[in-house]
Amino acid sequence: MTALMRNRPVSVQERTCPKCNQSMNPGYSLEESDVQKKLTRWIDGIPNLKPALLAGEYLDVPESPKRFMLGFCCTGCGFIELYAVTEADVQYHGDAAKCEFVFKIRTKSGCIIENTVMQGKDAEAAKYRLRLRYPNCEILEMEET
Repeated sequence: MTALMRNRPVSVQERTCPKCNQSMNPGYSLEESDVQKKLTRWIDGIPNLKPALLAGEYLDVPESPKRFMLGFCCTGCGFIELYAVTEADVQYHGDAAKCEFVFKIRTKSGCIIENTVMQGKDAEAAKYRLRLRYPNCEILEMEET
């Protein structure tokens, strides 16, 4: 049963593998092509393949809430736990007291984005959240508010 089904947030904190008792690190699944990189999205339901106009089939993707795949990978045996979450479902480091950080970044496509606000227990937690939203971005400036 996923965290969303239980209506409880997923906590990004130190975890122990249920298989071998080693530590587990948080991470995410990435879709990569020659042109772009994206976080893997969760789509509710069964895949619906439809015949394509010229040849083969295409995947008909219904409109659904945007949830990405957040996971934890065991450093010992490689066991992976996956959750389909929105950013609001994630509690970073399980800490209710959060600081705000303002970022100026360069996206992977080269765009400069200023005044992006992220919350986190500390600077590393805020950077982690920033990189979930903007994979492969370059942090140009960061300040705590």
